[in-house]
Amino acid sequence: MDALTPDELLAALAELGITISRNTLHRWTKEGLLPEPERGSLGRGRGRFVHYPKEAVAEAAAAWVVLRYPGVRPSFPVVADARERGLLMD
Repeated sequence: MDALTPDELLAALAELGITISRNTLHRWTKEGLLPEPERGSLGRGRGRFVHYPKEAVAEAAAAWVVLRYPGVRPSFPVVADARERGLLMD
């Protein structure tokens, strides 16, 4: 599985015991906590698609843990910066 629809991503997170809404998924993407999904058209009159990379499951799980860690209240920019620094380590 190379790419996930938003529903597939949310289902994969639910299997890990993590429940977030589509709005949260969208907000985390907008704030840089998750990678930008591939977006495109299915053809005239057939709608659009959104596909997240499979790595988004691990990134969303990590963001969820950091944001819920007891006694720590990082802002979205801090979590997004940590994500970017981690990606540069690869």
